[in-house]
Amino acid sequence: MVADDMALFLDKLGIEKAHLIGYSCGAYVGCYMASKYPDKVKSLVTIGGAAHARPEGASDMLPENLIKAGATDFIEDMKVRHF
Repeated sequence: MVADDMALFLDKLGIEKAHLIGYSCGAYVGCYMASKYPDKVKSLVTIGGAAHARPEGASDMLPENLIKAGATDFIEDMKVRHF
């Protein structure tokens, strides 16, 4: 889903191809971008993407779904960690 958003974002900015650098989750997004939209990727550098990316269940971690599940403590913790 994020790779699709990135492809649309590049289109809206009029950028045909981009060099991508992804850290952690961004490394996976870069890999998905390169595999799904190879014509939009000039190069790809991945940093810290040490786990196997599995998209199933990813929507459970969207903020609106976490809120529905009552995981507001988790959301606040992530805000503090990533600020």
